[in-house]
Amino acid sequence: MFALPYGPEADWVRNVLAAGRAIVEHEGRSVPVQRPRLVPTAEADRFLPPREQRMHRLFGVVDFLRVTEAGR
Repeated sequence: MFALPYGPEADWVRNVLAAGRAIVEHEGRSVPVQRPRLVPTAEADRFLPPREQRMHRLFGVVDFLRVTEAGR
């Protein structure tokens, strides 16, 4: 789950949605992801700890990108 503080119109978000996949660099590891989709806050909150939920509300983040690790 990725918070989109600049909204879903950011170039990288549009590119991932158009490609239907991406490679995420996380803690020195390349993780292929697939099936990207925009989700509302209510759905994103189910996957995020309360502290992150509060931060998103504080900064007005309402857009999220959900992806699935490839092979799952």
